[in-house]
Amino acid sequence: MKFFHLADLHFGKQLNGLSLSGPGGSQECWCRQCLEAVDSEKPDCVLIAGDVFDRSQPGAEARALASWFLTELAGRTKVLMIAGNHDSGENVGYLSGLLEKQGLYASGRIDRSLSRVTLTDEYGPVTFWLMPYFFPLQVKERLGLEELRTYTEAAAALLSVQAVDPSGRNVLIAHQFVTDGESEPERGGSETSVGGIGQIDAGQAGFGAFDYVALGHIHRPQSVGREAVRYAGAPLCYHFSEAGETDEGNERLGILVVTLGKKGEAIQLRRIKTPPLHPLRTVRGRLADILQAEADGPRRGEYLRVQLEDEVLPVDTRQRLEDTLRPKDTRVAEIQRIFTASGSAEETGGEAPDEKPLAESFFDYYDGQYPDRPMDEGEQRIVLSAVSVLEEMGGLREEADLDRAASLLADRVLREVEG
Repeated sequence: MKFFHLADLHFGKQLNGLSLSGPGGSQECWCRQCLEAVDSEKPDCVLIAGDVFDRSQPGAEARALASWFLTELAGRTKVLMIAGNHDSGENVGYLSGLLEKQGLYASGRIDRSLSRVTLTDEYGPVTFWLMPYFFPLQVKERLGLEELRTYTEAAAALLSVQAVDPSGRNVLIAHQFVTDGESEPERGGSETSVGGIGQIDAGQAGFGAFDYVALGHIHRPQSVGREAVRYAGAPLCYHFSEAGETDEGNERLGILVVTLGKKGEAIQLRRIKTPPLHPLRTVRGRLADILQAEADGPRRGEYLRVQLEDEVLPVDTRQRLEDTLRPKDTRVAEIQRIFTASGSAEETGGEAPDEKPLAESFFDYYDGQYPDRPMDEGEQRIVLSAVSVLEEMGGLREEADLDRAASLLADRVLREVEG
């Protein structure tokens, strides 16, 4: 049984204000490469392990892109899809009965019995179990349990009531923060409100009953404990830290191809490269040196983070950069100011912070907690006002500070919403 393991598509994503989901954009380019790979590889099915959208209430561009891609995909092979924490479960599961007739199986919310799909190859049946993103309280209510505290306990309880045949081949599709004991997966810069919250210990949750566990939620591709428990990784780098120092950093994601043989045989894994339309790159130095290097360089079509070491910058810095890069079809996504006069690098601000703005971190957190209850304009204004006060206080430059402040602010506002 050969299948593609995809996750964290995040249709509707923006990179510092640059849309990735518009017509002819980065996400559409990746989708076309994926469809070409399906035509070439002819997998038995494609798994999408959550976060189809970047927001629980996606915009028109994101909806149009998802509609086109999923329609094209389902016209080629079976598609098994679950909701992630960024998705609205109702949006993902909408018209699921009708969509199944077209070969697209979507699960938006957990129930006592997980949705499952059985496909057959030359070695017999393979059962795919669809476990969308959940909170422990949801599992407690569905199973009628009195005591259930942690995500690990919730996952173990939910999987224990499924009719999994251990003698057959089983694949679990899940979107959670899965760890190998106390060893956490490696994260990039585009995930927020993840670390330390909602951990599921793969060894204690019952994942051992499955021949393969297709995970979403963490954007770096990697295994968790054993080779058969894996994060597919996001299709594109959604943060400059994820691209690394070289071109290869942009291309290390790709499409994960999984081949499941006979029961008990080791799985086979490989990746199909999907070069990005707009690779991410960071350049650092003095403005004059960067302008000269970029004018002479061969690179084209990139999104650039520019870290400037000049003590004094002209007011037309951005314009000069854009004028130099425009002939190469390269865009300035971010400008940072770096002082090195004291002998040590110190970030002193710029047009865009290194990590997600605090407001965006909060809205990501809120969407995960209340995917079916979007904020109204009045509530959004309250949040933006509070965020502006916090940012004026300073001390929010580090990722940990941003996440901590976003969580504190979220808890306060959510209490007001629930009250």
